[in-house]
Amino acid sequence: RSHYFWTKGKGMVVSEKKLDNLKEDGTNKSVKNIHVADCRFSRRLMNVLTANHFYTLGEVVTHTRDSLLNLHNMGRKSMDKLEDYLTRLGLVPPK
Repeated sequence: RSHYFWTKGKGMVVSEKKLDNLKEDGTNKSVKNIHVADCRFSRRLMNVLTANHFYTLGEVVTHTRDSLLNLHNMGRKSMDKLEDYLTRLGLVPPK
């Protein structure tokens, strides 16, 4: 199974195995299993993600940047915050 990671609106396919091997800094917890509630996102971003049934980062990274921007109430600032967080985890290449 593959997942999409986005770079400036273009999806990039990454294998399930590679996603499983990515680890959050200093823990054994797989990045894809990190709950969005544990990410300390703003209330607006949390509301957008949970209202659209995104509960883990693994669910978030299966979508392209453009599809996430099309979510109700997802603005550019929230998208930038999400991308910054995913960049720090190594899931999105730096801008």
